[in-house]
Amino acid sequence: MNQQRPNEIKHERLSSELKKGPEHWNIGGAIGGFPHVTSAKAALDELGVEGITFTVFDQHFGMKWAGGRPHAFVHGQTKETFARLVQEYNRRGIRFNLVFSNLFIEEQHLGDKRCNWMLEHCCRPGNGVIVTSHVLARYIRDNFPDYRIIHSLTHFNKEPAYYYEHDELYDVFVLPPHLNYRTQVLQEMLGKLGPERIELLVNETCFRECNIRQDHYDLISKACLEDDWDLWEQLTTGYCQRAHADRFTRLDEAKDVKRIKNFTLSRDEVDGLKALGIQNFKLANRQVPNQQYGKWMDYYIIDRLGLSTTLYVYENYYKPATHFAAR
Repeated sequence: MNQQRPNEIKHERLSSELKKGPEHWNIGGAIGGFPHVTSAKAALDELGVEGITFTVFDQHFGMKWAGGRPHAFVHGQTKETFARLVQEYNRRGIRFNLVFSNLFIEEQHLGDKRCNWMLEHCCRPGNGVIVTSHVLARYIRDNFPDYRIIHSLTHFNKEPAYYYEHDELYDVFVLPPHLNYRTQVLQEMLGKLGPERIELLVNETCFRECNIRQDHYDLISKACLEDDWDLWEQLTTGYCQRAHADRFTRLDEAKDVKRIKNFTLSRDEVDGLKALGIQNFKLANRQVPNQQYGKWMDYYIIDRLGLSTTLYVYENYYKPATHFAAR
């Protein structure tokens, strides 16, 4: 009886999914997620799984051009250690996307020494920068042409005409999660822009009817650009909970809590989007606990493709035991 080697193991679900086209995951929280992402890539490579690729994204603390989710100071990290983290990801074949998605960057902000230092030291072919400001996008295109320029979703523009208007400026558009459910719009955009240029967020946790979403992103950009750390502290310590305190009752008292919906997609919904032609997916894993980070990756990538058993066997039996090899 022939025993299959790890890289010969086939999975019906995996095969059927990858036949629909390649699958790329842009995974947030690169600082804390390093062991999760690099281990997953190493395991898939060792098992001979093709058609799944990763990039990661994150930002260093104290960058004026930063935006998006509130981010905390990482103890002991400097801009130099952050740049080395980017280099280490690249060495392992994983591209890195810097997050400079501030909404309010104008010409007078482009000379910032700290942000330009980061651009200079992380610039390698294949790496990217996530931006919202068209002014910053043009600046990077002119001065750091090796970067891929990715348009952040934080502008929340839902009209396809907006994306077609800026077609030549950006390499990839990350769409607001509202568009995940508009099949006809996605089909039109896939036809006009191409599947390699559209990225969808799968685990947005904001509830759908949130009426402060844009204000929140505006305040984050303002705090970064103006070095307003008092405002920053307010944004990182229960801002959403305080803002919505009067909107929701306690869960044990609410009779209609099941009506509250977020934008988080199920695995079947991700499969449906992939069947539609979507290839690029985003996991917004910045500022989530370590255990939740692993759960998101398991749910959307490992479990969804039917690889859980194989990866378990790989980790416990096939993975090189370096701690024994040295003896």
